[in-house]
Amino acid sequence: MSKIRLLKTLKGMYGVVVKVYVDTEYGEYQVRIDGSPDATYHTDGRNDALNTAEVMRADAEINARLANADMVDAQLARMLDAEESRSQADDDELRVSRMLDAAYIAH
Repeated sequence: MSKIRLLKTLKGMYGVVVKVYVDTEYGEYQVRIDGSPDATYHTDGRNDALNTAEVMRADAEINARLANADMVDAQLARMLDAEESRSQADDDELRVSRMLDAAYIAH
């Protein structure tokens, strides 16, 4: 039976967590990104595992930052669309008001 223990936890921005485990029975290190079970790196070198964990944390942070930026872009686009719709409605209301004024004056 393999004995796996946590060696190190790296926490990044946007909730990124990368953990380095050591399997003492097989002399293997595993680097895992929390929430991504398929993103596991296996090595027999301690330094390799720790360095890879730093790279994986940085990469996961970049991906999380890009995803966050995409969400902000989508929110801004929705806000601009809403503002444009309000502006168009204001323009329409002003045109109707002017037409009514002109009709009243002409009458």
